[in-house]
Amino acid sequence: MNQLTRRQPGERKVIPLIPACLPRAAAPLPRLSGDGEPVALFVSCVNRALAEGEGGESVAAHAVNLLRRAGFAPVYPPGHDGLCCGQPFASANAAGALAFSQASLNEALLQASGDGRHPVYLDNSPCAARVKQAQAEGLLDPRLQLFDAAGFLAEKVLPRLSIARRLPQLALHIPCSATAMGAAGSLKQLAASCCDELTVPDIACCGFAGDKGFTVPELNAHSLRRLKPALPDACRHGVSMSRTCQIGLTEHGGIPYASIEALLDFCTNPSGPP
Repeated sequence: MNQLTRRQPGERKVIPLIPACLPRAAAPLPRLSGDGEPVALFVSCVNRALAEGEGGESVAAHAVNLLRRAGFAPVYPPGHDGLCCGQPFASANAAGALAFSQASLNEALLQASGDGRHPVYLDNSPCAARVKQAQAEGLLDPRLQLFDAAGFLAEKVLPRLSIARRLPQLALHIPCSATAMGAAGSLKQLAASCCDELTVPDIACCGFAGDKGFTVPELNAHSLRRLKPALPDACRHGVSMSRTCQIGLTEHGGIPYASIEALLDFCTNPSGPP
């Protein structure tokens, strides 16, 4: 047994709770081809595993649609199915696994970005925060141009697209990792562009905290106890940029929370389903 699975004598075994709104398994990542400006697309573990919608769509599919529509040619890093930002290992104090995951990610992102010549799109807020922190600590190559989803979409994608339809009302949750990265303004700008009325409940942290929403659901429930009363009665849609946050928000808000990629894909695609 390794340090991630070994239990201390007398330690209680924790059985994870499966939320009623747990997404189904995600479809395989879309195949990439076509011309355009290169961008390395790093799809996080959680977004590779959990679907975005009831039909099994992945966050990656929405991201690819947006990037292609804006004139980019996304490429996956080599060995992308085995890459991880390292956040689970950092949370578990598994230093060896963390160092290995970050070294592997660094090498793959350098290859995919042409040694930093092309930008890197990081699709999940907590993962993006972890990768940016690793670079700031000198653990990832400084040549890498790292973008969280909101930053890249607001700066490089939305200016090239037109909003074809807007939701009448929308609720936005800004993950604590997005706030820490300074991405809150970009996320709010993107959400506001897609609706007539935006509601941002005053919730600093949803309390899902990685996998704690599965193992300590009371933490998530307590953190989101004021969410549902803060939502307008006519609000039927929510958005965020963290897959695990979206699970808890959907569970306790009573409305489905989607990724910012799914929202923008819907609102900038005039030929898509209503």
